[in-house]
Amino acid sequence: MFPLILLFLTVATYAIDYDDQSHGVFEISNYPCLDDPGICFSVPSPPQDLTLNNFQKETAVTGGFPMDYIVLKLQWKPPAETYGELKGYQVSFRLVGPPELLTSSKSDGGDSGKMGEAESTPTLAVRRNVTGTSYTSTQIDNIQFGRIYQFEVAAYNNIDIGVPAHLNI
Repeated sequence: MFPLILLFLTVATYAIDYDDQSHGVFEISNYPCLDDPGICFSVPSPPQDLTLNNFQKETAVTGGFPMDYIVLKLQWKPPAETYGELKGYQVSFRLVGPPELLTSSKSDGGDSGKMGEAESTPTLAVRRNVTGTSYTSTQIDNIQFGRIYQFEVAAYNNIDIGVPAHLNI
């Protein structure tokens, strides 16, 4: 059997209010999270104005063969509500099109002559953490010309990651 340890943290907030006669009234709240849960348990709102700032094709020689890839730069403004100090942003992207890259057909019940319905194959998201309000892709991101990607940018604070802003490119 393991011992059970409970830890209770209290935070006090202080405020000075002035009544009609300009007397300062000092108030102490031992339960600020109960008074305003938003100050203790909230994540940032979405970053604002997510835009594609630059888009260019590059070529690298890999293993003796030229390989094309896309370099793009995303920019955004900080979220309207941060609920504390922002620690950074998580930029994620995944392939969402064209549809023929995401679908595959499977045969019905072992009959090799019949093709069943097309099945969508989800792609895994690539995630990068940045501290500023921009992100520039690199060759390792392997963003290819002629494909559609969904980008998401979310701010994070001490609590967790916030709601993302979306952009399809």
